[in-house]
Amino acid sequence: LRDLMVAAWNFHAAALRSCGIKGDEKNPRLPPREASCLRWKALGKTDEDIARILAISPYTVRFHLEAARTRLNTTNTTHTVAKALALGLINLSYEPLHLLNHASD
Repeated sequence: LRDLMVAAWNFHAAALRSCGIKGDEKNPRLPPREASCLRWKALGKTDEDIARILAISPYTVRFHLEAARTRLNTTNTTHTVAKALALGLINLSYEPLHLLNHASD
């Protein structure tokens, strides 16, 4: 169901773009931590996994996800991830190195 929601949102966004209709967003931006939490969520990580990866608390992860949801005016995390991907605000290919936990270095 989650994959279907993401596909449906991306299809809808592509249809609007092909008709020349722009969304209601005016160049939205995500702070690095919000984008990072969304990226890891898109890759299937839990809040606890993301907290360990980024060396922050699970509460902070939830805070960043909620802030991104508010910023992008979405209804849930899946919708937020789909919208961020469609708008090019997150990239599943890489994680900025300065956001990773380097405690093991």
